[in-house]
Amino acid sequence: NNGGLLRSELLAPGAEIHAYADPARLERLIDHHVAGRPGAANHLYRLLTTQIWLRTSISGAAAPPRREPAVA
Repeated sequence: NNGGLLRSELLAPGAEIHAYADPARLERLIDHHVAGRPGAANHLYRLLTTQIWLRTSISGAAAPPRREPAVA
């Protein structure tokens, strides 16, 4: 797990969660989780679900999750 979904949702430019959480801290938390250190999973789950809820509520559409750019 490289944290792709977490990164694409929580670190996307303009992500709604940035009004409530610092992107640099989010990135450190994701890195902590990807490295296999305990303690971040529950926080990230809550942040991810909040981000998806904010995105779909603010935009008014149940948009699919953001996707990582394809790697060539």
